[in-house]
Amino acid sequence: MYYEVRISKKGIRRFIVLDDYIDPLTGKKKRASVAYYHDTVRARKEAERELEDKIDELIESSGRKYNSKKITTFGELKNSWLDNWQAGVKRTTIEREKLVLRRLNEVISDDVLLINITPLLIKGALLEYERKYQTSYSTLQHIKSTFNKIFDFGVLYGVVLISPTKVIRLQATPAQRKAERDRREAKFLEPPELVAFFAEMKQSRNKNYFDLCIFLLLTGLRIGEAGALTLDDFDFEKRTVDISKSLQSRDLKVDDFYLDTTKTPNSERVVLMPQAAIDAVKRVIERNAAFDKHMSLNPAKSFRHCQFIFRTEYGAPITSHSFRAVLSRAEKRLKNECPKRYGFEWKRHVVPHSFRHMQITYLQSGDAGNVVGIKEIMGRVGHLNVETTMVYTHRTKIEQEKSVDVLNQLAQKLGLG
Repeated sequence: MYYEVRISKKGIRRFIVLDDYIDPLTGKKKRASVAYYHDTVRARKEAERELEDKIDELIESSGRKYNSKKITTFGELKNSWLDNWQAGVKRTTIEREKLVLRRLNEVISDDVLLINITPLLIKGALLEYERKYQTSYSTLQHIKSTFNKIFDFGVLYGVVLISPTKVIRLQATPAQRKAERDRREAKFLEPPELVAFFAEMKQSRNKNYFDLCIFLLLTGLRIGEAGALTLDDFDFEKRTVDISKSLQSRDLKVDDFYLDTTKTPNSERVVLMPQAAIDAVKRVIERNAAFDKHMSLNPAKSFRHCQFIFRTEYGAPITSHSFRAVLSRAEKRLKNECPKRYGFEWKRHVVPHSFRHMQITYLQSGDAGNVVGIKEIMGRVGHLNVETTMVYTHRTKIEQEKSVDVLNQLAQKLGLG
């Protein structure tokens, strides 16, 4: 070890203890240092011990990071995978995955040796987690999916020979399957339900939410994509909207909202708008102009000025959070008034993503007119795979009636009726 004294521009004196070490990855000499501020024997000894620990950690972490034989625990493998995976992933995706990683620690702790992790151990831990927290089937699927990614990474880089999660099959109970099916179907509205829903949304104090619902239903945009739109993204002569970015607002204050890329590269697209969507956007633009004028004449701390098209009554961009709150209030009114006003009980649960479900289903089924080809539907909503698009489709009552009509005709031909 050797020592230096350094003086900053402000005249503050620092004492530095330094030492060299060999990087196990490159075999080259590197240098590490620790600073201390009191020229005493005790301070110097503490700095020397801290430097020794620092060099040991640098050597060990370098080995764990690049030498598969140094990775022996689940925590080390998990952290190595995370370092590699997050390099090319959006920040919001990383935050969601970290939530799953916290759940993983409830299943398998970081200090468990990889050599002791078996399919039976993981399956038992997953079942124990399910019993302890009464978790949903979809949550368990998310946890297992992350397990798969971590152990697949381990197999790829020679840390483990096989993935212990590949042979595990999660089986939903009948109650879980029904709950998942009911949850998914609740997002979809039949035409009479849509009429009631839009009538209720029209009563919202801020009519921008009503027009946002129209726009989402007729364009299939995600709420983050719609929230990021500015006037420059629209070409009313060509009847198009250009989707190239997404507004990120989760767990952030308004001043910290930021623009990010779309969910996937394939989500960047140009969508042709029907006239009703164009009219909705133009109404919103007129309201924004009136609000901007009111804000300039009556300034208030609560008012916000922003360039985005879809705004709250205070001028901030509409987000998934604020949109859900308005949808929830509309649904409460529908649950109370729907039987009397519309003649049926309200059993649906509309969320911002519901409008993508409805656009895809109505385009694919032809219930709203002509059947649209799957390639065009995928292009409108920004999907790369047919399988992804088909997950959004729902059986409609009109389609079910068509099936019965065909079967009635078959029965008549066979003389069964």
